[in-house]
Amino acid sequence: MSSPSTEQRVAFRSTAVVTDFEGKVECVTHYSSRVVVGSKDGRLVMYDTRKGTTTSTASHTFAHGQRVEQLLAVPHIRMLIVVSNGQVTAHGATDLKPLDSDFSKANTHQVRLVCVNQRGPPHFRLGVALLKRKAIAIYQYHSSDKSYAFLREFSTQDVPEAMSWYRNKVVVGFRKDYFLLNDKSGDATPISSPGIQDPTVFPVVKLLPKEEILVAVMDRVGVFVGFTGDALPKTSITWSHSPMQVEFSSPYLLALVPRVGVEIHRATDGTLVQTIPLTRAVCMFANGMKWDMEPRPSGDSEDVVMVGVRDANGTSSVMKVEPMPMDQQVGELLDRGQIDEAQNLVRKTISSLSSDKQRSKIKRFQRQATVALLRRLEFDQAAEYMYRAAIEPCEFIAFFPELQCASFAYEPSVFKAEVLPRGTNSAPDISSVIQELLSSPRAPLNPDIAKNNAADLVTAAQKALLKFLGQYKKHMRDKARARVRGASSARGRSPSNATPKDARRVEAIDTALFRLYVHFKRYKELLVLIQEPNPDVEGPPGSLGGCALEAESCRSLLVKHKLYYEAALLLCAHQNYDDALEIFALLHHGEYKQRNGSSGMPKSPIEAAIDVLVGVPELESEFIFKQSIWIIKATSAKQALRVFTDRRPPLPSNDIVAHLREHSSDPGIVQRYLETLVKAGDTGAALMSGAAGADTASDGGLGSSGGAFEGSSRGVTAFTDSSTAELGVNDSYSHFLAGDNDDDDEPTRVPDGGAAIVVDPHHTRLALEYLDETLRLVARGEVPSKSQPGKEPGALGDARKRLLKFLKAGSSRYDVAPLVEKIKGKPLYNEFVILCGRGSLHEEAVSSLVYELNDLRGAESYSVKYGARAPSVGSSAGTNKKAGATSMERNDALMELLKICFSPRDESKKAAFNDFGFQLLARHGKNLNSAAVLEMVPPTTPLSKLGEFFAQALPHSAHNVREMSITKSLSNVYNLQVQCDRVERLTHSVQIDPNTLCPVCHKRIGDIVFAVYPNGKVVHYNCTNSNLQLCPVTGERFS
Repeated sequence: MSSPSTEQRVAFRSTAVVTDFEGKVECVTHYSSRVVVGSKDGRLVMYDTRKGTTTSTASHTFAHGQRVEQLLAVPHIRMLIVVSNGQVTAHGATDLKPLDSDFSKANTHQVRLVCVNQRGPPHFRLGVALLKRKAIAIYQYHSSDKSYAFLREFSTQDVPEAMSWYRNKVVVGFRKDYFLLNDKSGDATPISSPGIQDPTVFPVVKLLPKEEILVAVMDRVGVFVGFTGDALPKTSITWSHSPMQVEFSSPYLLALVPRVGVEIHRATDGTLVQTIPLTRAVCMFANGMKWDMEPRPSGDSEDVVMVGVRDANGTSSVMKVEPMPMDQQVGELLDRGQIDEAQNLVRKTISSLSSDKQRSKIKRFQRQATVALLRRLEFDQAAEYMYRAAIEPCEFIAFFPELQCASFAYEPSVFKAEVLPRGTNSAPDISSVIQELLSSPRAPLNPDIAKNNAADLVTAAQKALLKFLGQYKKHMRDKARARVRGASSARGRSPSNATPKDARRVEAIDTALFRLYVHFKRYKELLVLIQEPNPDVEGPPGSLGGCALEAESCRSLLVKHKLYYEAALLLCAHQNYDDALEIFALLHHGEYKQRNGSSGMPKSPIEAAIDVLVGVPELESEFIFKQSIWIIKATSAKQALRVFTDRRPPLPSNDIVAHLREHSSDPGIVQRYLETLVKAGDTGAALMSGAAGADTASDGGLGSSGGAFEGSSRGVTAFTDSSTAELGVNDSYSHFLAGDNDDDDEPTRVPDGGAAIVVDPHHTRLALEYLDETLRLVARGEVPSKSQPGKEPGALGDARKRLLKFLKAGSSRYDVAPLVEKIKGKPLYNEFVILCGRGSLHEEAVSSLVYELNDLRGAESYSVKYGARAPSVGSSAGTNKKAGATSMERNDALMELLKICFSPRDESKKAAFNDFGFQLLARHGKNLNSAAVLEMVPPTTPLSKLGEFFAQALPHSAHNVREMSITKSLSNVYNLQVQCDRVERLTHSVQIDPNTLCPVCHKRIGDIVFAVYPNGKVVHYNCTNSNLQLCPVTGERFS
């Protein structure tokens, strides 16, 4: 902001209200359009300013014929207090007739001066300073007889030369010092000031608003003090000579300086505003404050300044000093660059107006300030006021032809030629305006600006335009966001794109801002402008807006400045994806060199190309596949897969897998793609169904939880009988099944304990990929380990580890059937056993372990581990048995193993198998179906071999019977409690009358459907928001 000018301006003017007064004026006062003049020869003459300047309306002449020393008007009680010849008298305010008031106690000692307490009604106390007694007498006004009567007096250390009074403090100026006196006790508090140095100079005291006091010190300096006597942190005022009198008229201080005239200073900072040359002025009066020291509002008819002047011809006149018209003052201040002072004047003028009118006046002033600042070539500050005044951006853009779009056609209506001179150029052009203002400025320019050349000022104007348009864009952006939030929060409505208002106007603003960003190398803001959708421009369906920039001309400018990355983003904003990806490809291959190299791009070209393909509509799937080929070949698989995994909605996964197999040289890329889909599905973002497509969500985990199955250790330690050695069993799988390397988890269940409902095709496909990879390695001659699966050296170990981890993971939702079909007959027995266990294919698993692997231990471990589990997803058993049945009580796998033991295929091993079957009965009797077991056992079996079985089965059966009986009894009791509670609740009632109000909407219940909460609150059903568990009145939640 420009610094305040020290040059004086015309803020006040003087006009005569009394002329040709016969005699010499000594003092003057004003009230209610009346002017009273006190003369040197003891006359009081009243003039009515509405009836001319020479005709008096009332007068009074003192018999002593001595000069009138002071006039003090108290118009509220219709009284004029006069000091003349050392005597104080009271006169009528309308006719100047003497009034009855007893001032004899004061008049006896000669009156020096008087003052009235500024506290005002209802007191109107009068202070009278005595000349011969060094005291101040207090007089109280009595409304009963409308007269003043003596109240009290207190002594002073000297005769007061100046005096003012507010509340209980009397501010007194003596010949050298100033004091604050208590109006009851007369206690004196010195005022902190340097005092008066020259004995010929008289003290000056003036009360000001906000309880401030101005006192004259050091002959011609005015300082501000408070009612504590301490100096205030305000700038002092320096007059040209010692003032005779100082008055206040907001926001100015007017000082009567002998032989100079009236000096006008700003009260805020003491700056000299104007000097009115009234060299023969002898007295002054002003009434700029109401009672209680409140400044008068602008336009108050009582806020006047009167100056008594003795003319050279022996007559006198009274001049009225009044402010210039506000518009003229504001205009002059603006021309001088004193914007803050002009704004303060405007705010003071409009303070009494309504808020709407105040806003209108402020807008008008802000436009005037904008024009004045542009004329002064102060472009930066002009941009601020341009934004505040809500000036149409095209008004200023019109002066910059090089920043305009091809369709720009706007003639300024605010910055017209008579406002901003254009010189010889008829069209608006900032260069012509600057040349014209430099050659013939309307007002003196700031020295820092005047020394600049035209080119520098053009640059400053461009920066100002950039600042203004940036503020404007931010405002429009915030406004659009608020509009979207309001639309989205409205019930029954959804946010919709704003209808384009004026495409040419939006294009003009964005184009100018675009070219300014390029010119000043503001590349970050340039990217935001290109990429951010403009809500006032129609964009693709579902978007928040479009791009207002014209594609070809803006692209040419970007290419000219080697901003290829930004050019590609501009093409994307216009949905020209083909050309955009071509630029990114050329940048990646080095055929295009971006300005400032890689540091000039927020992302690598290939990352930007991937982002483009991710945002391309699904209808352009052929284009996506075509463009993804060079990306797949040019970057890593992880990054290339983002083209397909980050899309919303995704492309068909079958097509993606085929595309990846055809064009990628990485054999594991398909696995990585499927792993991404599986991880996304594990987060629960969406259930993926069908092989045609899937919704990819945020990252998830494939990890398994581990945890050994209860009782598995028992299955291992049980094989201690020496009779099992006759079988020659293979224990390679026993450790694996009993808990070694055991990190599998229960499959995902629905809340009632059953298996998950939907088989995820991506899980199945990924499992098949892992399995195919492992089988390929086995086909090449690598040997899978039976006891240490996944720990084989080389690629087979890594492949089996991935396969086993995925098969065991509780979060896996693959279909067991195709995997079992593919793995049958292959040497991957560990995987086969897991799949059979997950699919409840116990018969196949047990048969394979017993007959193909000759591993009874492994069969028992498998039965203990998987037999009591519910069927996993994709198995036939899962559709034939109800989830949550007694599967934990009846181990189906053990039953299948018992069938084999008691009915083996090989009769030569029947005895050994039978013995192993009896061992199973002894170890797992309580987990078996007793009736089915007794049917399997050979009829010739001695009872002694079934002793341990019955020792487990009979108590367990009895326990189950007792438990069922207790459960049934508890169920009956609970049912009875529920019925009783139901009956009790049915007896409850509420009373609704025509005056019953809903506590939510405060409308009558009437005959509308209502809801009653357990806490007794009755509300409209519509006011429940369909939530009967939460009381909308108290917030209490019910189960």
